[in-house]
Amino acid sequence: MKLPFKNSFWVNSLFITLLQRFSLFFFGLVGFFILTHYSFSNEQIGVYALFQTIISMMEYVKMGLLRNALIKFIHDSRYSGRLKAVQCASLLINAVFTLLLLLFFLLCSGWLAALLKTAQLESLLQLSMLLVLLQVPFNHCEIVQQGHMRFRITFIAYFLRQGILFLFIVSTLFIPEQLVTIKNLVFAQIFAILVASVYFLLASRQYLYRRFVYDREIVYKLLQFGKFVFGTALFSHIYKFADHFVTAYAIGNPVRGKVFVSYYSMVARVSNVLDMPLLAVSDVLFPKNAQAMATGGTAVVKYYFERMVGTLTALIIPVSLFIFLIPKPIILIVAGPAYLPAVPILQLTMLFAFLRPFFTQFGYTIDSIGKPQLNFMANFFFLVMSLVSTFLGIRWFGELLGPVYATIFTLAIGCVIFYFILRDTLHIRLGNILGYTLSTYKDIFLLTKKMVKQQV
Repeated sequence: MKLPFKNSFWVNSLFITLLQRFSLFFFGLVGFFILTHYSFSNEQIGVYALFQTIISMMEYVKMGLLRNALIKFIHDSRYSGRLKAVQCASLLINAVFTLLLLLFFLLCSGWLAALLKTAQLESLLQLSMLLVLLQVPFNHCEIVQQGHMRFRITFIAYFLRQGILFLFIVSTLFIPEQLVTIKNLVFAQIFAILVASVYFLLASRQYLYRRFVYDREIVYKLLQFGKFVFGTALFSHIYKFADHFVTAYAIGNPVRGKVFVSYYSMVARVSNVLDMPLLAVSDVLFPKNAQAMATGGTAVVKYYFERMVGTLTALIIPVSLFIFLIPKPIILIVAGPAYLPAVPILQLTMLFAFLRPFFTQFGYTIDSIGKPQLNFMANFFFLVMSLVSTFLGIRWFGELLGPVYATIFTLAIGCVIFYFILRDTLHIRLGNILGYTLSTYKDIFLLTKKMVKQQV
């Protein structure tokens, strides 16, 4: 099967990153299975889903502020002699953002809990302040490793972080019931990231500078680039989980609201199987695109985008159709009979999953060619559209299917607008993407045929 870059380094990097995503998916899915079958009620799963969504959103947004900017500057020849200042500026921004986040949790956790009609969130968010603090070294090492295009260490660090949490969830099958609480899950997350951060720091010593260098110009330029990516990450994450937030807010009965949040959380867990290749490709392709812009220009980026979107679409279609055709057995396996009302949610989500590669790769590609402002404006527009359409969807189509109709509407409109933007900036052609999709099936067929002949 043909790949958009044939160098073995990139193939190996993609394989390691995909393996990392698969391990996170495995830990997350099996852990969710244990929690839903043996530990938590629908309402408790809804509370945990809201907490996890908020915490992961904050980390995702911070990485948006830091990662793309640092990688872009590392591969910019104008800053080749100032890499120490670039890395120190990134660490400084990381620390300041974390302090602001801690202040927000300290002062606003009660307000946020009341807004989402989930009283437990206040204590959980305040407890998670230690978790957020430990994210500083972990995230810094991750960004530095990715900036140098080293993915193996990152894989091990994430394996430790998620693996330790997974072991705690498994242990809930054998410990007293009173110890199986959401609060103890947070304590397990804190311990897991502590161990993973220590490993990350030790494994990243060769890339870390021991003496801090402050360069005001570099800090300013990183913020100028990163502020748009920060906004984009915040907007995209909110509308990605608009069904969680708006459902918790819009449904009058708090208990009923958490039950519906648990349905959408379960669907998100299943959908993660489709996100694995998308995110793995994005992690590897972003530094590759940044490097390509400095050497080969937009023509190379155009090829990467068309080829990867076509290939990913070809891989996602059969998986999503399989899930669409047998949703009940999948839900029973993943979450149990209490989640069967979510069958139509899962089916509708899978029916339009073929649009996800195009939608996901747009942001990474636009950022990598140095147009974060454009990505920022596009994502702000879709955040507003997603929140409004989700709220109206609940009112017009009901509490169960309203949010998923809104998600499909936003996804479809987004792909149309993104296509015209990419056509003007990179000269992307839909025909080329469809051609690569079909050629992927042809390549798979020829590869399978060859393997069968070898066996015979």
